[in-house]
Amino acid sequence: MKRLLIALMATLGVFCAPSLPAAAKTKLSFAFVTDPTHEMYVYALRQGAVTSDKVELELVTLAIPALVQGFLGRQYDIVETSMISIPRAVERGLNVRLLFTALGRLSPGPTLDIWVKRDSPVQSILDLKGKKIAVFGLGSTALSMIRVALAKEHGFNVELQGGDFQFVELPTVIIPTAMERGETEAGCLLYAQVFEAQKTGKYRSIYSGVTELNKRAGARMVLPVIVGYPDKIAKDEEAYREFNRLLAASVRYAVEHSDEVAGAVAKSSSVPVDFLQNVLKGIASFKTPVEEDDIKALDYFWGAAKDVGLLKTTVPARPLVWVPAMQP
Repeated sequence: MKRLLIALMATLGVFCAPSLPAAAKTKLSFAFVTDPTHEMYVYALRQGAVTSDKVELELVTLAIPALVQGFLGRQYDIVETSMISIPRAVERGLNVRLLFTALGRLSPGPTLDIWVKRDSPVQSILDLKGKKIAVFGLGSTALSMIRVALAKEHGFNVELQGGDFQFVELPTVIIPTAMERGETEAGCLLYAQVFEAQKTGKYRSIYSGVTELNKRAGARMVLPVIVGYPDKIAKDEEAYREFNRLLAASVRYAVEHSDEVAGAVAKSSSVPVDFLQNVLKGIASFKTPVEEDDIKALDYFWGAAKDVGLLKTTVPARPLVWVPAMQP
């Protein structure tokens, strides 16, 4: 009887003991550019379709100037930035690690093209020498990549002042109108404008920068990259591994549920749903957040950009990669 009472008390003690509190989640801030395509990539995170019991992720959307400031000022744990900004930041003494490059791989399509009106007499890039080309940002990564491609393929002088082309900065929405009015002979289109040009045939591409760069690098170009800072990463490496898992899962969710994701983002952004679906179709498959081809593409472009005067110095990409980012 005494043994039975002891056993009963022990059992009650197990059931009545206070439960241990759940481990607190690590908070990480992730800043990225305000853009409908990026909203598709994080859709599953916002909707709770992809979750974590280890990390509480704060998603911060910013315009490009604020994003640059946040990157250089280390205001966020994880931040998206242009790949050409990395050597410049390292030169200034900023220590960074590449966490995720898969999102930045450019599709083989007309991502970095120069366009003219359908009835324009211009037939090739050679016909534009000395002419005006409207661009959406003289300092943009896209134009930097186009300039490198033009210099490497044709030997053009791609300086913004006194070069072989007159690059004219205009608001993105104005560029088609400028071409229609004859104010510029050509222009660089962006996102939905490219999709509309392909769909209607109103404009035609006479030069593709991405085709040339991909061919020369032997890999798909990388445009934006997602980075962290070594000292912050060292405080909780497991949390950063979990971030990469979450983002990869969210991107794959968007690809696998393209109708749902593109439809929802189209409603909230007023961007055509078929354009967003087309973006998701063009996303490259990836096994790890950073892959060997990404390193090859970055090394090629940084070296080429230095050759043509867009960068003062360059750095090898591999030492900047956070090693776990290349692991499944």
